[in-house]
Amino acid sequence: MLLEIEKATIQATEKKKSQKHKAFRTIERNPDTFYPDPYKGIELLSPYIRAVSAKSEDFNKDGEETSLSYQRMFEVLKKAPQLEFAGVEYFGNVIPRSEGVVKTKALIEKAIQR
Repeated sequence: MLLEIEKATIQATEKKKSQKHKAFRTIERNPDTFYPDPYKGIELLSPYIRAVSAKSEDFNKDGEETSLSYQRMFEVLKKAPQLEFAGVEYFGNVIPRSEGVVKTKALIEKAIQR
């Protein structure tokens, strides 16, 4: 899952706190915009997160996403008081997109139930 973060997101977070913006979102445009530790980056932004986009690219033999732990990320996201929505996407090319979306959704459901 790639949770997307702009370059100045962390600095902007402090400004957003004081301005009490209603809308705050994270956006990925290219690999240079990632916070070095995605779990820590999302934890820092958790008070402002209303929705996430859960994106998968590849799965291991156990059905887990290979680039990010959904379990660990959703443990962090449980601290997001305003989180209401998780979009589901699959952008790999190993399996059909419909199957990838179903597997991604299953990972989210598994992570939430724990």
